[in-house]
Amino acid sequence: MELEKDTLNALISYLKEHGYPPESFAIEFPIGRKGRYRVDLAILDPDTQEPIALFEVKQQRTTSTEDMGRRQLKSYLSALEVKSIPTYLVFLRVGTPPFEIIRVYITEDEITKSQEETKSAEIPTYETLTKSERNLSALVKKKAHKRQVDQFTAVSLILAAFVIGLLISDLTGKLTISATELTLLVIFIGLVLVPWASKIRFAGIEFERLRKKEDSKS
Repeated sequence: MELEKDTLNALISYLKEHGYPPESFAIEFPIGRKGRYRVDLAILDPDTQEPIALFEVKQQRTTSTEDMGRRQLKSYLSALEVKSIPTYLVFLRVGTPPFEIIRVYITEDEITKSQEETKSAEIPTYETLTKSERNLSALVKKKAHKRQVDQFTAVSLILAAFVIGLLISDLTGKLTISATELTLLVIFIGLVLVPWASKIRFAGIEFERLRKKEDSKS
């Protein structure tokens, strides 16, 4: 454990030397519901405080520790909203820097690693990571907004069909709707639709704010 701590400190020092700000480092960062997982080192976006890169540190590089590390990284990503952030395994070694890094690529069905060891100099710059994270966040918010609009449309169509059915029944004499019942029906429809409309409006505003913020930094 002490050697892993030394390796982690060496990694942080290296990243600082290459432009990563001190406030971006989060050691033992909690991930998942109630902090179910804790990644050795998370790099955080300064604005959102969300992870934009994950590092899992192991003492020695063996088949067992590599497999364990990959499984851990997959668990971390599964608990995050944005699942395409870069993940790395870090191992102790003799040399400068005193660690080696493997870039791990994770999909929903499998875990792979690059064919060759990822050299430390190939770690993305902090600016690249933050820009990528904002783009991904905007995409996630856009998809969520579209999903809410689609759901709102479906609910509206169902309610419209229901109301038309009632009106036809009333016109044909199959059903008599009083003014009081009609008023209650309108109130009921309003109560159903207002929360949906509020969600769509809120999501749309947040998405626009994120886009304007990104445009101002470009």
